[in-house]
Amino acid sequence: MSGFFKRLFSKKDKSKESDNESVKIKNTIQTLKYDGMKAARSGQIDYAIQFFNKILEYNPEDSDALLYLIQIYMKSDRLDLAEKHNLKLIEIGPDLIEPQTSLAHNYLMQKRYPEVIDVCKPLIEKEPQQIGHHYLTGVAYYHLDDEFNAIASLTLALQIEPYFVEGLLLRATILSNMGQYKEALKDIEQLLERAKDNEEAIYLKGTILHKAGTIEEALIAYEKSIELNPFHIKAYINRATLLVSLNRSEEAMKLLDEAVEVNPTSGKIFQVRGQLKLECNDKEGALKDFTEAIRIDPTLETELSGVFHSNSLIQIS
Repeated sequence: MSGFFKRLFSKKDKSKESDNESVKIKNTIQTLKYDGMKAARSGQIDYAIQFFNKILEYNPEDSDALLYLIQIYMKSDRLDLAEKHNLKLIEIGPDLIEPQTSLAHNYLMQKRYPEVIDVCKPLIEKEPQQIGHHYLTGVAYYHLDDEFNAIASLTLALQIEPYFVEGLLLRATILSNMGQYKEALKDIEQLLERAKDNEEAIYLKGTILHKAGTIEEALIAYEKSIELNPFHIKAYINRATLLVSLNRSEEAMKLLDEAVEVNPTSGKIFQVRGQLKLECNDKEGALKDFTEAIRIDPTLETELSGVFHSNSLIQIS
């Protein structure tokens, strides 16, 4: 009988040891998660990665660690590693929406547009009221130059949320590119109803009006863009271009002088001012600006070669 009790208590001791080890591992994982999050918040990304990877050594299927690593790798543009962990998380929880949405974002950042659509399609079927998946699909179709399906996807998103900023901006951009300026402006005006100082919308409004030939209103929109953001290079350039087209070169020059003063590290601004000086027969001033433009941005050298035989400003961008 004594042998029986010995064996019985021996088994219990082993079970107790196993339980203690399990508790120890759980506590270690919790500590590593805390340290990993703390490191990530303080910008110590490499340390954070080490902590979360250590967790995966204890438990390769720890969803929290996988999610944190995905976020870190996405933010640091290590998209291949983010994708690897994303696929692992989807394997663990195939019904979870978040990792699949994250994978769609990953593919979008990698410019793998057909795969974005493939990932989002079943998600839309499962949750048709989720605007994010419609939007990601619309963005993918836009980059594939499929304007019809891009607008269709964005329209579905906007039927769910009529004031969805990103959706309105992108649909307006596509409509403008198609020459449907009236429809594009409807989207912009709808957006501005709720966000009257949305910088991107006001600048886009300017470019649409510019292309549509509504010059004075375009000038006002560009001026508003510059007021909201004095560093908006394109707004300065497009407004100057319009002023020149109206034979208001003196105003354009003053505007570009202001632009250079505010943005002294922009080669493009010096380039455009140089072109205007050239049109005004100030060859010495033009050469000085072109030289400075190339010094700031050497890639402009090719663009400026033969520029003395050209007399046009940069066009709408």
